[in-house]
Amino acid sequence: MLIANNRRTDRTAAQVAEFWGKSLNDREWFDIKASGKDSAELLIYDVIGWPFVEASELVRALQGLQGADLTVRINSPGGDVFDGLAIANAFGRHDGHVVTVVDGLAASIASIIHQAGAERIIAANGHIMIHNAWTIAWGDHREMAKASDMLARVSGQLAKTYADRTGLALAKLAKMMDEETWFIGGDEAVAEGFADSVGPAASARAKFDTSIFANAPASLVSLLDTAGGDPTKRKAEHALRQAGLKQHEAKAVLAGGWAAIDQRDVDAAEVLASVRKLTNQLRS
Repeated sequence: MLIANNRRTDRTAAQVAEFWGKSLNDREWFDIKASGKDSAELLIYDVIGWPFVEASELVRALQGLQGADLTVRINSPGGDVFDGLAIANAFGRHDGHVVTVVDGLAASIASIIHQAGAERIIAANGHIMIHNAWTIAWGDHREMAKASDMLARVSGQLAKTYADRTGLALAKLAKMMDEETWFIGGDEAVAEGFADSVGPAASARAKFDTSIFANAPASLVSLLDTAGGDPTKRKAEHALRQAGLKQHEAKAVLAGGWAAIDQRDVDAAEVLASVRKLTNQLRS
């Protein structure tokens, strides 16, 4: 979940799009259509909200479906916090039964949207991830202090939302968010209260890169759409991230070899040892 420091400028939009590995021209992330006289289906299958199509467009579409039962299918790495909250609140106001279904991944703010369903379902092979709010910010120490305070307050509010739906203690949820916790498979999510039931395994694919997250599980690689990208390179970057490199370090290694990163900040021997253990990922 990302907050662009409340500065929705062209410069910030470009930074956010780069963060997600997307083009600003690739704007569509949801599709909504009537599936019957009194029912509709909403697909949320990409990065949510600004700087792409904003949540206000989705909310307006929902207003035309009042009274219809709504099935929301989610396969998203997250997106803009405030847009995600607007969507979750719109589900709460919707005059119809709302069922949210994790088809593949509900990470970050997408997991909050999933919690907004009156009924929450997750595919047997689905994933949910919760973590603290992130931001893109710049400025002096005062601006950084403001950003830190804002992130702490937003994360606290998100933890309360999880607590209301799961029944878990706030202290436990705060620890889970600090550690970037993944629920791998429907049974894990239901056991912790993040879903009400497990649905059939889904074959949802995703065109997003989960290497931005620190603890993305290897099992999630199977959900990635390799069309338009090099699957071996994606697996290699994921393995390097699992081995302890930061995202920019992993990308630098793939682009220019070990000499491309500052070895003073990386224990190369330790990383190489870890990478060897993960070689099977690249060969599978």
